[in-house]
Amino acid sequence: MYTLMIVDDDEITRSGISRFLQKSVPLIQSVWTAQDGEEGLKLYEEYQPDFLLVDIEMPKMDGLELIEQLRLNGYQPNVIILSDHKNFSYAQSAVRLGVKEYLTKPIMPSDILRVINELIGEEDKRDHHLKKLHETASEQFENLLVLRERFFNSLIYTSLYEQIDEQYIKQRALLIDLDLSASLYMVVILRVASIEDSLKNKLASESLDSLFHVIPDPVFPEKIKCYSVILNEKDIALILFSNDSDREGFFKVVNSGLSRVLSIAKKKLNMIVCGGIGRQYDQISGICKSYNDALDALISIENNHGTEQLRNYEDISPFELFLDKNLLTEPETLLLHGVKYQSYEQCIEYVDQLFSILQNYWIHHCSYVKSYFLKVAVLIWRDLQNMNNGESDIGIDFSVVLNCEKINDCFQWFRNFLNVVVDSYKKVNEEKGNSLLNKARHIILDNFSNCDFNIDDVASQLFISSSYLRQIFKKQSNESFVEYLTRIRMENALELLQRSNLRIQEIAEQSGFANQRYFSVCFKKHYGKTPSECRS
Repeated sequence: MYTLMIVDDDEITRSGISRFLQKSVPLIQSVWTAQDGEEGLKLYEEYQPDFLLVDIEMPKMDGLELIEQLRLNGYQPNVIILSDHKNFSYAQSAVRLGVKEYLTKPIMPSDILRVINELIGEEDKRDHHLKKLHETASEQFENLLVLRERFFNSLIYTSLYEQIDEQYIKQRALLIDLDLSASLYMVVILRVASIEDSLKNKLASESLDSLFHVIPDPVFPEKIKCYSVILNEKDIALILFSNDSDREGFFKVVNSGLSRVLSIAKKKLNMIVCGGIGRQYDQISGICKSYNDALDALISIENNHGTEQLRNYEDISPFELFLDKNLLTEPETLLLHGVKYQSYEQCIEYVDQLFSILQNYWIHHCSYVKSYFLKVAVLIWRDLQNMNNGESDIGIDFSVVLNCEKINDCFQWFRNFLNVVVDSYKKVNEEKGNSLLNKARHIILDNFSNCDFNIDDVASQLFISSSYLRQIFKKQSNESFVEYLTRIRMENALELLQRSNLRIQEIAEQSGFANQRYFSVCFKKHYGKTPSECRS
């Protein structure tokens, strides 16, 4: 359906053409009329009709002035000129302004009908062409999304130990309109833990993907590019690129944005979502590594029975059970992850499961079974090397397993191997906890005088979450983070009181307190005396 406006100072002409077109052209839905150019300009800006019939000679603003003003205001009307003049200069001006047709009065109904039908035909063709272009563009965009998803899947699932040609990957990405040039790369996995009944008929991952359209503002700033990849019906991976080499800033922004996403998912979509955050890497090959980090972090959340919704890889506690047997059913997968955080006895349970499966193959396929155990052992050993920055001499002779003549000998060698590996991981994890605690204490000593300093500042510098840092203080020392920070501030204040002539207000500020009264309350609570009493 189309709309039309007639601008003519002759009332008989306006009403006559209006009645004729509404009767003769069913596709004309609405007709508006104006008696001069100024009124026509206001009506056009209000209704923006498809076609405009304009007389040239009118009071206040003539037809050519009206058309020119519409062009200046950014409109592109389909204009038919109505005029008493056959003057060439008028026609020339009309052509310059893009007028579709120039009709001279007296105007025959058949001429108006012919011109209007021609314009409608042109509009129909244009609309059809635009529709085709839109359909083609939509199809190409959908194909592009599919190609991108396949591309990112190939990066995510590439072997950790497979060599990646960074330049080749970037060239491949450009073919699907992706620029992978960045300073840092990170992967996050979001998992729908529970969802309201009204959405259960939909894939949870699709509901999660739509969550980003519900959020009113961008989750991440422009310097961070984010692409989503649906992994399965419950999981979606976010692949993040930062053009800034500031690791701490990248860490803060991602954690803050994801916390907001999880909160909105719960409030607006009634979805409980948890997320695992991988480490940051400075090469494209790190996408796969970060994905595996994020998977480890996500699994650790579920083993904590949902006490957290968001966890970084560095948050994984060396003192917790890492895997839920109901989550992963393959003994090999359980074993590959379990050696990092579980006891030797628990790992042997997975080995026994493997034994029950493989013992039936030993007689006819003993070489296959040996090769299988060698492969699993090498993967475990390489992971241990990565944890130790590429160094791990565990004193195990891998060739022994290839010379085993009985399956029991093969399994015994593997059990001995696991015993050494689990013990090595235990030492690494203990050192990790102690190292983080020592680093945290140094950061506190450097910053305690800042009254705005808190646990979030320490956690972001260590690239761990605040909750994990609290756990470290609780498990590795005899005091909490707050207790330690308060003690350091009080000890500093006491030393300044005893060894300097600074005013109490100045001592409070240098000890991390913006308010002297609050400082005095905390000081008396800690030492049993006021600052003034201690100084005297």
